[in-house]
Amino acid sequence: MLDFHVTGGGTVYLLHPKTEAAKAWVAENIPDDAHGLGNSIAVEHRYIGDIVAGIAADGLEVARVHSPSRAKACRSASPRGSKPSRRKASA
Repeated sequence: MLDFHVTGGGTVYLLHPKTEAAKAWVAENIPDDAHGLGNSIAVEHRYIGDIVAGIAADGLEVARVHSPSRAKACRSASPRGSKPSRRKASA
């Protein structure tokens, strides 16, 4: 089992500790005032590389997980071939 999953991208990533060893690593290496979302830690893009390197250097496993359900939700919100409305506002 992987110790951490990383999701997201762009400016913010989420670091998901999945094992007791991962939770202990977070307690020792991530500041107490770090922003969280549920059991995950929000990480700015400029820090995620160093954090992942630190996790690996300490012998834990981490993998990036892509969320197919999110991609499906995005596609269904904007069906193929749909165009934005071009109606003019009435005066």
